[in-house]
Amino acid sequence: MFRPRPGIKSNPVKRWNLPERAFFACGACQILAYAFLDAYPDSGFHAVWIRPEAGFTGNHVFVTNGEIASDFHGYRCEQALVRAAPDA
Repeated sequence: MFRPRPGIKSNPVKRWNLPERAFFACGACQILAYAFLDAYPDSGFHAVWIRPEAGFTGNHVFVTNGEIASDFHGYRCEQALVRAAPDA
Protein backbone atom coordinates (compact mmCIF):
# COMPACT_ATOMS: atom_id res chain seq x y z
CA MET A 1 0.00 0.00 0.00
CA PHE A 2 1.21 3.49 -0.80
CA ARG A 3 0.30 6.52 1.27
CA PRO A 4 1.93 9.75 0.12
CA ARG A 5 3.41 12.07 2.71
CA PRO A 6 1.25 15.10 3.53
CA GLY A 7 1.48 17.76 0.85
CA ILE A 8 2.44 15.43 -2.01
CA LYS A 9 -1.01 15.12 -3.60
CA SER A 10 -1.61 18.88 -3.47
CA ASN A 11 1.78 19.68 -5.06
CA PRO A 12 1.78 18.83 -8.80
CA VAL A 13 5.57 18.85 -9.10
CA LYS A 14 6.05 16.46 -6.17
CA ARG A 15 3.15 14.28 -7.29
CA TRP A 16 4.40 13.91 -10.87
CA ASN A 17 7.89 13.10 -9.56
CA LEU A 18 6.78 10.12 -7.46
CA PRO A 19 8.26 6.76 -8.48
CA GLU A 20 6.10 5.19 -11.20
CA ARG A 21 4.39 2.54 -9.06
CA ALA A 22 3.66 5.01 -6.25
CA PHE A 23 2.33 7.55 -8.78
CA PHE A 24 -0.20 5.05 -10.16
CA ALA A 25 -1.08 3.79 -6.69
CA CYS A 26 -1.65 7.29 -5.27
CA GLY A 27 -4.32 8.63 -7.55
CA ALA A 28 -3.31 8.02 -11.16
CA CYS A 29 -4.74 4.52 -11.50
CA GLN A 30 -7.24 5.77 -14.10
CA ILE A 31 -4.35 6.89 -16.34
CA LEU A 32 -2.81 3.42 -16.16
CA ALA A 33 -6.16 1.73 -16.83
CA TYR A 34 -7.00 3.85 -19.86
CA ALA A 35 -3.44 3.57 -21.24
CA PHE A 36 -3.89 -0.21 -21.08
CA LEU A 37 -7.22 0.01 -22.93
CA ASP A 38 -5.69 2.33 -25.53
CA ALA A 39 -2.75 -0.04 -26.09
CA TYR A 40 -4.89 -3.19 -26.18
CA PRO A 41 -8.30 -2.17 -27.55
CA ASP A 42 -9.26 -5.68 -28.71
CA SER A 43 -8.18 -7.47 -25.51
CA GLY A 44 -11.68 -7.89 -24.11
CA PHE A 45 -10.79 -5.79 -21.05
CA HIS A 46 -12.82 -2.88 -19.72
CA ALA A 47 -12.34 -0.38 -16.90
CA VAL A 48 -13.96 -0.77 -13.49
CA TRP A 49 -14.28 2.10 -11.04
CA ILE A 50 -14.50 1.24 -7.35
CA ARG A 51 -16.16 4.18 -5.61
CA PRO A 52 -16.42 4.56 -1.85
CA GLU A 53 -19.71 4.67 -0.04
CA ALA A 54 -20.78 7.93 1.60
CA GLY A 55 -18.47 8.87 4.45
CA PHE A 56 -15.46 7.01 3.02
CA THR A 57 -12.63 8.24 0.81
CA GLY A 58 -10.59 6.69 -1.95
CA ASN A 59 -11.27 5.42 -5.46
CA HIS A 60 -9.66 2.80 -7.60
CA VAL A 61 -9.78 2.13 -11.33
CA PHE A 62 -8.52 -1.11 -12.84
CA VAL A 63 -9.04 -3.12 -16.03
CA THR A 64 -10.54 -6.58 -16.24
CA ASN A 65 -11.91 -9.12 -18.67
CA GLY A 66 -14.14 -10.53 -15.94
CA GLU A 67 -11.55 -13.03 -14.71
CA ILE A 68 -8.12 -11.41 -14.93
CA ALA A 69 -7.57 -7.88 -13.68
CA SER A 70 -4.65 -5.48 -13.83
CA ASP A 71 -3.68 -2.39 -11.86
CA PHE A 72 -0.43 -0.98 -10.46
CA HIS A 73 0.22 -4.38 -8.81
CA GLY A 74 0.17 -6.12 -12.21
CA TYR A 75 -2.07 -8.98 -13.30
CA ARG A 76 -4.08 -11.06 -10.82
CA CYS A 77 -7.43 -12.70 -10.40
CA GLU A 78 -10.19 -10.04 -10.39
CA GLN A 79 -11.71 -11.48 -7.20
CA ALA A 80 -8.35 -11.13 -5.41
CA LEU A 81 -8.00 -7.52 -6.57
CA VAL A 82 -11.50 -6.61 -5.41
CA ARG A 83 -10.96 -8.29 -2.02
CA ALA A 84 -7.73 -6.30 -1.60
CA ALA A 85 -9.17 -2.99 -2.89
CA PRO A 86 -9.28 -1.27 0.53
CA ASP A 87 -5.60 -2.14 0.89
CA ALA A 88 -4.65 -1.33 -2.68
